[in-house]
Amino acid sequence: MLAFIGVEEDTISCSPDLPQSAVALLDDIETLLSAELSKTLTLDQLPTLSKILQPTDTHIVSTGQFTISSPNFLSKSSYLYDAQELQASDPDISEVFSRGLNPQHWHIARRGLNITTADEDGTPSAQEVYMQIFRKEASLSDVDNVLASVVRRNGLVDGAV
Repeated sequence: MLAFIGVEEDTISCSPDLPQSAVALLDDIETLLSAELSKTLTLDQLPTLSKILQPTDTHIVSTGQFTISSPNFLSKSSYLYDAQELQASDPDISEVFSRGLNPQHWHIARRGLNITTADEDGTPSAQEVYMQIFRKEASLSDVDNVLASVVRRNGLVDGAV
């Protein structure tokens, strides 16, 4: 469907080929864009079906009074709550990794991300991250790398994680 907005009806009736020309122009633009896109995309860059259907990883980061989360973060998992309770019960526990049985998703809780930053009273800042990794073949080192990239991407640490 093509609508001419702001054009007098006399202009359209005087040039009957205007609608066909506009449709041809739009077709040419679509062809050009498709050609340019096909030049830049190779078969290696096309996403696989498993990547398309696989849910994306989610996280929420707490930095004192602010929180940063991935889009549409919603966790109904008890793993993250249990990890938070475990960390609250023992101050020496800084990170908890757990993996569900069915489905096999990873759940991570880490606190004390940036020890160099301290509050006014000298205690380390309360920075925490909670993540859910939905990759089926992810190993513990893969999960730790994803966690480190989220921490770096959110600017929570200066050096190595």
